[in-house]
Amino acid sequence: MHERPSLSHTDDTPCVPKTWNISDDLGQIEYVFSDKTGTLTQNIMEFKKCSIQGVAFGEGVTEAMMGAAKRDGKDLGPMEDQEVKLAQVKEKMLRSMTSTINNRYLRESKMTLIAPELPRRLVDQNDPLRPHIIEFFRALAICHSVLSDVPEPEHPFLLDYKAESPDEAALVAAARDAGFPFITRNTNRIDIEVLGNAETWTPLRVLEFNSSRKRMSVIVRDPQNRIVLFCKGADSVIYARLVENHDETMKQATLKDLETFANGGLRTLCVAHRHLSEEEFGAWAKRYDAACAAVDDRAAEIEAACEEIEHSLTILGATALEDKLQEGVPEAIATLHKAGIKLWILTGDKLQTAIEIGYSCNLLTNDMEVMIISADSEAGAHAQIEAGLNKIASVLGPPPTGRRKTLQPTQSNAATFAVVIDGDSLRYALQPSLKRLFLSLGTQCTAVICCRVSPSQKALTVRLVRRAQRL
Repeated sequence: MHERPSLSHTDDTPCVPKTWNISDDLGQIEYVFSDKTGTLTQNIMEFKKCSIQGVAFGEGVTEAMMGAAKRDGKDLGPMEDQEVKLAQVKEKMLRSMTSTINNRYLRESKMTLIAPELPRRLVDQNDPLRPHIIEFFRALAICHSVLSDVPEPEHPFLLDYKAESPDEAALVAAARDAGFPFITRNTNRIDIEVLGNAETWTPLRVLEFNSSRKRMSVIVRDPQNRIVLFCKGADSVIYARLVENHDETMKQATLKDLETFANGGLRTLCVAHRHLSEEEFGAWAKRYDAACAAVDDRAAEIEAACEEIEHSLTILGATALEDKLQEGVPEAIATLHKAGIKLWILTGDKLQTAIEIGYSCNLLTNDMEVMIISADSEAGAHAQIEAGLNKIASVLGPPPTGRRKTLQPTQSNAATFAVVIDGDSLRYALQPSLKRLFLSLGTQCTAVICCRVSPSQKALTVRLVRRAQRL
């Protein structure tokens, strides 16, 4: 009997096997290590929600929110029904925007931030939140390294963006569709529009993002000739650099919204700014330029110079992006679980976001005992790892010895465990004094999620397990 070949739903290309020993090789796999973005997810970012002055904007239900509702015994209905409702709200919002806001660059089909209250509050001149909304989206239109394509002559207001990361492009596109389009830039000027009014800003310095800084900043001169620093990055990084007398109510309200967004499986960023005097900028610029020209230890010199200027910030708001799971990921992970394969996910997401994504993709399940390791010292990490080992031993007995140190699934092993560890704790766990304990904990778990980790930490984690399996 001849079976019809499996075809790709995108281009009708059949699956053609090139080797017959794949099944034998798969039978020897004990661990699968995976990044999240672009592997489990589509790496297509959609700007879903934001918080401005502690006021949240954005409608819709994410995949992680659907999964959380199921765990709580709530039925939100099929995702398709949610999308139909959201489309109706979007249509209502677009009617309001097109009739009240002058935005020639609006891309209706690309707009993902569905917030009916937003255009109403932007139009109301007496709304106390209006200037804060304008400053927030202005920051998104300026604080980035995105380039805009030159529009075709027949479509002069059709702007597309090119960016190093899809996050950057999504943030700038959201500002465009809200009425704050970034139009073009060169070394001497940045052109944007603010609710239909053209503005030209002068770029002075760009402090680029990297995995250790977890933030980026731009220093620009505004149309009134004032110098402004805009900064966006991980909330923990931004909050550590806020001005001492910052409005505590706003800090807590924004932090609460950030936690809500993370619980929905969204990728969050915090946006802040500060004004600089001519004297402060002039003196700092000399030190920064000298650091950029340094021959020895240039990266450390630049980092030190950035630290000198990225402080005393005031929060403008927070953003939340969704990166949807690739089709078939939950089913594939469930199958790997059944096969007894251990899955380690290494991601840069914050802890709560990683947990919610873990549940939505079946990496974590309701019948797992999930242990969270989040410590601010080596002693704290040691205590939490030992507590996890004791918990497993109390249920399953002592860990196996010998070369195969993982617990293989059996009918009698009804209890399964998972561990979630953040980047700071992982830094301690990978130290010589703790790595054997951490390895023992991780290899007895069905799933491990390492969150807020740097690329070097990902490499060290994989190397730790690989070397242990060779012993």
